[in-house]
Amino acid sequence: MRISKTFAFDAAHHLPDYPGLCSNVHGHSWQVEVVLIGKKDETTGMVVDFKWMKDVGEEILGLFDHQDLNDFLKNPTAENIATYLYGIWTAMVPRNIIVQEVNVWEQPTSKVSYTHFDWEDLQRDKKFDS
Repeated sequence: MRISKTFAFDAAHHLPDYPGLCSNVHGHSWQVEVVLIGKKDETTGMVVDFKWMKDVGEEILGLFDHQDLNDFLKNPTAENIATYLYGIWTAMVPRNIIVQEVNVWEQPTSKVSYTHFDWEDLQRDKKFDS
């Protein structure tokens, strides 16, 4: 079963290796969705409590709210932010839960998804060439 929660925060960043306007400091109203998968607990009827997801999400993303993301990542692209958040969430979920996907929007029309099974896995399995 899949369960997800969406969060929002505002933060600045710049892309140091980008040959365009995004190399200048600018801000976004970021949106993050975390998708978990797991088996529904027969006693509680839940995969995981939404309140727990809310508390963890606010703890994690509260660190980034109104900050410069370059203080956390050398090159804070939406792709790198999604990968970074995936790692943090993976370390925090209960043992019987898998972080299936972290979606990051840097604006309403631009979304990145980092999934449990992602490009790196395909590369490692040699199913696709670069």
